[in-house]
Amino acid sequence: MEYKTIEHQLMSDFRLIGGFLRNETGRRSGQKRLLITLRKNGQGMTQKDLQQAMGLKPSTLSEMLDRLEKSGEITRARSKEDGRQVFVDLTDKGLAVTNAMRDNFDRLSHMLFEGLDDAEKQELLSLLEKVGAHFEALKSDPEFQNIILEKGCDQT
Repeated sequence: MEYKTIEHQLMSDFRLIGGFLRNETGRRSGQKRLLITLRKNGQGMTQKDLQQAMGLKPSTLSEMLDRLEKSGEITRARSKEDGRQVFVDLTDKGLAVTNAMRDNFDRLSHMLFEGLDDAEKQELLSLLEKVGAHFEALKSDPEFQNIILEKGCDQT
């Protein structure tokens, strides 16, 4: 495919890689993020703290926790001191899942970037950090927000 600009080609490549990583890595990304958040924050995180850490609505988090509890990856228990608090913990199965996810991430990262030498990796990282910082600044730009809200962005 021929692109009108290098920016169009970059966007296309970002979509391709991002889509693959998002859609083809096995589980729902929200569930992955939840399990990783629990692992990073240690055992006994409250449901409210988990909700705040992940920036989710209570109903969304509750649905995710229901699925993970049914699959045996987490447990929930009410606090003995304050019955309103619910603690969420990884089970042994959940811990094994996060270990496998970390190992897979390590392997995938290596495979994806093995074609670059260390200097090229550093250059790519610097450029992506620059793009990321610009993206963060654009989030408050009304024109950018309009384009995103329209959901009608394509290279054709």
